[in-house]
Amino acid sequence: MQKIETEIGKNGFKYRMVHESECFYIFEQLIPELENQVIGYEVFEKKIAKERETEWAVMPERELFPSNEAFGVWAWSMGVRDSDEHRAFARAMERGKEIETRVKLRE
Repeated sequence: MQKIETEIGKNGFKYRMVHESECFYIFEQLIPELENQVIGYEVFEKKIAKERETEWAVMPERELFPSNEAFGVWAWSMGVRDSDEHRAFARAMERGKEIETRVKLRE
């Protein structure tokens, strides 16, 4: 299985993994144009896409980074307000623990 990248560029932002657990990830969201200033944290459940074949290639089994549509379903964003990164990260960890509880109940 292909693991998720630790740094991802998407929608003009840079995302860097800052936490990984058995059930969830936390990535910090950075603005490259502002010297990689942290503006928030994305917390999301680990999801795996099965291998599939397209017309042009075989897509391997892989971990997913959430699409825009995943937010509010299996991914959440915690914005940094008033330069309080620690508080935003703590909120992301709390949400991650909720994800972990939900995943373990499904097992």
